[in-house]
Amino acid sequence: QYVENYETYLKGSGVSSATAQLMSYEQAVSLGCNPDTWACISERGGTAPSWVYSTTYWLGSAGDDVASSVWGVDSAGGFHTSDCSHDFVGARPVIIISVNEI
Repeated sequence: QYVENYETYLKGSGVSSATAQLMSYEQAVSLGCNPDTWACISERGGTAPSWVYSTTYWLGSAGDDVASSVWGVDSAGGFHTSDCSHDFVGARPVIIISVNEI
């Protein structure tokens, strides 16, 4: 619902090509989050830019360790799965807009 609100707002502002979705596990890894060290921050083995872990949020990818777990990034630079009942508190959508509308 939260992600849909971003998309609806942008489309209501005249950005017809806007789409919004939660960042995926694969996108986080491609940005430098390291699943082997459970980190996005360089001090712990990640190479992601600081904006990736500047806040705590859920990703749109389920974990494979527990049925109710989801991948997330935390503001300390961590990258790990968590039970859906605690730890992560936010959503950070990836917003895609056509270059023709920027």
